[in-house]
Amino acid sequence: MNNVVNVSLNVPQSDVNFLSKLVEKMGWGMTQSQTVTSSPNDKVELAKRLYGCIRLPEDFDYKEELAAALTDKYRL
Repeated sequence: MNNVVNVSLNVPQSDVNFLSKLVEKMGWGMTQSQTVTSSPNDKVELAKRLYGCIRLPEDFDYKEELAAALTDKYRL
């Protein structure tokens, strides 16, 4: 009885072809899923797109709201 172990690897896109050939030669199976990592530039662009999409009251204090949210989150 063969035991099968599933292994997850993070491989650069440039090495996937090499890895596929190696897996084929070894007689192993391989499934692929692609994860796209975002760069800081992507986050800046997202923030620019979202800026101004909600309207808050003039007296809204985000620091107070943040403190309340953190207190609720970490309450023992």
